[in-house]
Amino acid sequence: MQHPTIEVFTNSTCYNNRKLNARSGHGIWYRLNNKRNLALRVPGNAQLNQVGEIVVVIAAVNTTPPF
Repeated sequence: MQHPTIEVFTNSTCYNNRKLNARSGHGIWYRLNNKRNLALRVPGNAQLNQVGEIVVVIAAVNTTPPF
């Protein structure tokens, strides 16, 4: 049994990384006009680029349908 291929792109960014006023966000993109495309702020106080990268991958896994 072969599963369908799903291509998803993720990106994270952090303004003022490692500073007290840091703000981190991320985006998920499947394809043009896909309802699962998403842009969000990273929740909580851990506003670091590395945290954003992990958060965006977890969010992408959670928005991708199971096979």
